[in-house]
Amino acid sequence: MSMADTLSEIETCLADDAQLESLRVLVKSNSGVDRYNALVASYNRRCSSFRYRPSDMADARAAVNARRSSIQAEAEALVVEWGG
Repeated sequence: MSMADTLSEIETCLADDAQLESLRVLVKSNSGVDRYNALVASYNRRCSSFRYRPSDMADARAAVNARRSSIQAEAEALVVEWGG
């Protein structure tokens, strides 16, 4: 029987998902697409099937929503670093 993921693990997956959403519309270069695809593969390995308690998911969503603007800024910085 599998234990539920920790609040931190859930929050990390939700934050990664938010970052991927931002990156999807920002990435324009071929090298950026390659790096984006690598992040998606990593996300899928780590976050595609996690277990959680409903209260933990609600707390994690709230924490990620509070950080949404900084997650967007991090995505923008990554695209600049990647050269588009």
